Amino acid sequence: MNKLQLSMFLTNQILVIKTGMELTRTVVHFRQQFKQMVGLPKRASHLQVLAAIRDIYVVNGIEEEFIEKIKKHKAEQLLEALA
Repeated sequence: MNKLQLSMFLTNQILVIKTGMELTRTVVHFRQQFKQMVGLPKRASHLQVLAAIRDIYVVNGIEEEFIEKIKKHKAEQLLEALA
């Protein structure tokens, strides 16, 4: 998964948690593949997926970009939920 895909997936996860709506219809299938790739259970919550995305950002040393994107979408409460 490249950085652009991860960034768009992060944006989608933020919007799903905030509004319940997906960016595209194909994201549901993409999310299932992502869960399988990182070892999450099939029934993992959106917040668990967001935590896995954060872990990828942290491992790659770009945690600041993760925080900026969360703040850009006015979803600071998600940072508290992940803590």
